[in-house]
Amino acid sequence: MKRRAMLTATGLGVGLTGCLRLDDGGTDTAASTERESATRAATESATATETEESTEASRATLADLACPADRSLSGAATDDWGRPQTDAASTGYVPEESVGTSAACVAWRQEDVAPVSTAVVLSDSHVFAGGEGREGLRAFDRTTGEQAWTTESSLSDVINVRNPLVVDGTVYFTADIGTEGGHVFAFDAETGRERWRVKPAAGVGNMGPVRHEDGTLYGTSWLGDTDGESVVWALDTASRTTRWETRLDERGLGSCAVGNGRVYVAGDERAAAGVQALDASTGEVLWRAIDAQVAGAPTVTDNAVYATTNDTRGAPSLFALDPESGGTRWTYETLNGTDCSVIAADDTVTYRTSDGLFCLGTDGTGRWRYTGRGARSQRGSPVRVGETVVVGSTGNDPGLAAVDANTGDPQWSIPTPEVPMTPAVVDGDVYVMYRTNEDWKYHLMALRTT
Repeated sequence: MKRRAMLTATGLGVGLTGCLRLDDGGTDTAASTERESATRAATESATATETEESTEASRATLADLACPADRSLSGAATDDWGRPQTDAASTGYVPEESVGTSAACVAWRQEDVAPVSTAVVLSDSHVFAGGEGREGLRAFDRTTGEQAWTTESSLSDVINVRNPLVVDGTVYFTADIGTEGGHVFAFDAETGRERWRVKPAAGVGNMGPVRHEDGTLYGTSWLGDTDGESVVWALDTASRTTRWETRLDERGLGSCAVGNGRVYVAGDERAAAGVQALDASTGEVLWRAIDAQVAGAPTVTDNAVYATTNDTRGAPSLFALDPESGGTRWTYETLNGTDCSVIAADDTVTYRTSDGLFCLGTDGTGRWRYTGRGARSQRGSPVRVGETVVVGSTGNDPGLAAVDANTGDPQWSIPTPEVPMTPAVVDGDVYVMYRTNEDWKYHLMALRTT
């Protein structure tokens, strides 16, 4: 296993003012010493500026950052953000989108909404949130933040409304109906009227996030009537029938992604592997790879499947796998792991751990690392729109930031509380869920960027 960039405690911080350039981490002692000296110098020179900027930022509250009356949200239509990580393949990249690179202001906030999943999803009119316990799914107007509709009254017998995604005017989500177990629901995204509900497989209990491709929903579920089985299933949305279900003698299946005619399923320490590939047409298990926990959805391209690991001792934090065979092409090593998914964009791979935001080439060579506000977290995947990465963080210096996707240079940041969920960006509007730790409540916010 080749070590690409093992980080040390002395080389983790550059702060708000810049980024580190990465290389292959070779064995040349003189070069290594020179790199360490450069890193140390950059850290020392940045300390005073970072302290000043952090102090200044801490004086600003979200109320102080409210948008002026003449700066409103665009409310532009979108086909890109109805699904977690923008698409079934979980690439996290929308090349034709854009976001402002100078500043951001708060257009509206909705306080105390229950979390749905690890990603914010949108329709042309609404942003969807809520869902823990009996709180139901709620739709908020994208331009004003006012609640448009909720499932709380129509689904009073339903709990844990989670994992929404929007396709062609329909919002799909999963939920539990008492002793009947897990179901998939379809609601009109505009009006909140129920269209149908289906049990995707017999005996399903807790349900993981779902994906949609070509009229089919794919998902994972625990089997509530067994001690240790899970099921991966494919549901035809037109006929509302299950195309196939594959039972696996294991628990611990999580998020999935779809591409190359396969369904790639993540798994934790209870699963047979960190990633399993199933035939999208038949459900046949084709291969298993990675002897480590994979919490975030795999990211699928034509040439590779990228999967991140979550603090499994001795495992690299990133694997690039052959999509056909599951063989490891290369790995990348950081000090800590992550629950986040990878951004796959053109010839780059970008991902985030608690050590910072990393950009690599598709051959596994390091390009840059950003460690300022918004960088360090193990939850809530970053996204890329055009030439900008938008990333939110938890930890000691939480916030939301925009970073140049080509250089890692910071563009803007705002001092939000913790951001444990993936944001969505449409025509300069940023929608994000944040969490206040003193009361452990979740809040929804829309930003306008310039």
